[in-house]
Amino acid sequence: MKKITISALFVLMGTFGVTQPASALSCLDPDGMINMFVDESEYLIVTATPTKQAEYVKSGPDTTDPNMMYPEGYTAQLLNITESYKGSTPDQSWVYFSRNGTWNYLCVGEPPAIDSDNVYVLHKDEGLFSFTKVVAVYAADSDMAKKLVAALEESDSDDLEAPMVYEASASYWLEELKNELVEMAFITKVKLAEWKFWLAL
Repeated sequence: MKKITISALFVLMGTFGVTQPASALSCLDPDGMINMFVDESEYLIVTATPTKQAEYVKSGPDTTDPNMMYPEGYTAQLLNITESYKGSTPDQSWVYFSRNGTWNYLCVGEPPAIDSDNVYVLHKDEGLFSFTKVVAVYAADSDMAKKLVAALEESDSDDLEAPMVYEASASYWLEELKNELVEMAFITKVKLAEWKFWLAL
């Protein structure tokens, strides 16, 4: 299945107190990241079309600070996934672009337009309180997308499971999220008890 979301890989060169934030951000060469995306097992690479978009803002931009011009939080896209080049994935899934007050979308760049075809490189961190994040994204007909897909097809994938896209209905996601939320509620209860313990001292 062929949709790739390239992860936001970046190196901060300098501090957040720079007057022109963009000048302090150095992104790694996309060509140089291809081998990592191909070789490292935690990356999922798919072809997908975003069908919906939502914003989740943790804190708004600070108009008084030129280094905090953007909202902090996430831009979410609902993907219709048609092909996977690496990994197993549901055919519909929400994925998230991290937003930073200084760098905005970092090296991933702006989320692609709704109903456009793209290759996404995706990564989900360990733990319940995590999102499937977009690490990189390329237009499906771009040179970078073609290079990435070609590298995947040429790689020695004997030790990897065959890529697969499986059907995921609304009932599938409701059950998945219910189970996650029950577990998250329990973890929150434990953490709250710990907070109350320290509060009482």
